[in-house]
Amino acid sequence: MQGCNKADAAQRTALRAPSYPLVTIDPYTSAWMPADRLYGAGVCHWTGKPFPLIGAVKVDGKVYRFMGQEAPILSVIVPTAVTGAWDGRYVTSEPAADWMKPDFNDSSWTKGEGAFGTVPAEALAKTNWDTEFIWTRRNFDIDPAVKDKPLFLNYSHDDDVIIYVNGIKVVDTGNQCHKDQIVELSDEVKATLKPQDNVIAAWCRDRGGLSFLDYGIECEVTDSRFLDEEATQTSAIVDPMNTLYTFTCGPVDLSVKFTAPAFLDNFDLLSRPVNYLTYDVESNDGKAHDVKLYIEAGKEWALNTSAQNATMEVVNLPAGLCAVTATNVEQNPLNKAGDDVRIDWGKFYLATDTLGTTPFLADGIAARRAFIAGNPVTESGERMGFIIITVR
Repeated sequence: MQGCNKADAAQRTALRAPSYPLVTIDPYTSAWMPADRLYGAGVCHWTGKPFPLIGAVKVDGKVYRFMGQEAPILSVIVPTAVTGAWDGRYVTSEPAADWMKPDFNDSSWTKGEGAFGTVPAEALAKTNWDTEFIWTRRNFDIDPAVKDKPLFLNYSHDDDVIIYVNGIKVVDTGNQCHKDQIVELSDEVKATLKPQDNVIAAWCRDRGGLSFLDYGIECEVTDSRFLDEEATQTSAIVDPMNTLYTFTCGPVDLSVKFTAPAFLDNFDLLSRPVNYLTYDVESNDGKAHDVKLYIEAGKEWALNTSAQNATMEVVNLPAGLCAVTATNVEQNPLNKAGDDVRIDWGKFYLATDTLGTTPFLADGIAARRAFIAGNPVTESGERMGFIIITVR
């Protein structure tokens, strides 16, 4: 497969984009990297919803992650409206300056059930919020045993939001709108947590249209991330129809190219719902190396929301190709409208050459463990991908 031209990459000016295009079939099937490095964040739809895509390469037994991030497996500690009922207090006129502090007296604030937002347009909103600003607070207890584990704030907002935990600022988004975002709590925040009477305080601004505010805390299940070692990214370049990355992975160099063949003079290619990921591996020390490539995707590529169900299968295609596929159980083509929408009809294919390739449908953790250990992937689950063997 053809990769990136290193000489050309060195001569071109690198663009530090706010987000890098990876797959750009149409607005509904569109994947981006919102970080400077291809492994700096999880691959996502342009709305911020996850489109899981993870890449790793094993060189002489050592594994380097070059694409995406492993999403932590989380259990609920303080529920959001998605996972349980919760109550808080709120005001819609500006309170005293110390309103976010744990010892602030909020007894005069109005009680309300979370989440806050436009009722009934926002399905999870229980307390109607129809002003420009809202200030909210909720108390929570926590088991001291979880303080030593990774803890995450899970939040959804429309639009701007600032969130504090025990008076320490954790989130400050500016003018953005997202659902189900997570951010890990710092050691400074975790040091303030007590068995009882902790406080999450949040300010949110609605700039027009729908409003929404929801938040909670989750804890990472032990040993849910395994691809800790990162490749060293050496370049990232965006061309009109390609996004190109180069990496050093120990004694080999890896190049990765995402291609959207949007030729305006070729309507067949332009309308074809296919993008391409190509790679090339080269030894950088003049020696031969044992190299295996790992690519993993999630069923989310075929769904609008995580609450939908998908069927998955491995299929053989003509011309020596194999594919892993995901299909939404309920097929309702073109039945949704709006901005926060992803394609959930038809079938998602992740396809490659069969030569040297082992396709899998598995639990993501089990698949990564098997790849690291050099074992076959045997467990079933809701992730799909390939292990590709090459020698350089």
